[in-house]
Amino acid sequence: MIPAARVAALGVAGVVLVALGPWEPAAGAASPAISQPVVGAREGMLAPGVVLADLEGGSLDLAALRGKVVVLNFWATWCGPCTAEMPDLDRLWEAVRGDGILLYAVNLDVADAAGLKRFVGERGIRVPILLDPRRLALRAFEIGPIPTTVIIDKRGVVRYRILGARPWTHPDYAAGLRVLKAEDGAG
Repeated sequence: MIPAARVAALGVAGVVLVALGPWEPAAGAASPAISQPVVGAREGMLAPGVVLADLEGGSLDLAALRGKVVVLNFWATWCGPCTAEMPDLDRLWEAVRGDGILLYAVNLDVADAAGLKRFVGERGIRVPILLDPRRLALRAFEIGPIPTTVIIDKRGVVRYRILGARPWTHPDYAAGLRVLKAEDGAG
């Protein structure tokens, strides 16, 4: 049971995400790094601005996304739980992209973009991919274990850091993101 004071502080979106257990590692996803404290861009802090390349050779300034709800999933091709959750992330992206909610998979591989493009194509991954081979976003957000997902509200404030793979197809995730989008000022 979530204490009433915690429910009031989190709002509806937080209740939805807390109810699904976003701060606990997924079943069977034991990792010694999971128990380390979260530092850096924690909940309530302004998300750092970083410019990342995309697979098409363009670039995206994360600071320019203020005014939108943004989901950043940090992953790598060599991370089993990361690649296993990609189909669910694809379905979440399909469910919310028409709502103006942005979702990006931030790839941490140091391999070339052509190899990553092949990997993505072979697996049918449709969620937009951003490249972070120099680990600029990884350091700016102080990401530890992967996969880690960061949810940023319309003001550019980190609202949630979710460690471990998730069942992103659960309808409460899309509903929680829509609630964040509907918040006036994302307060």
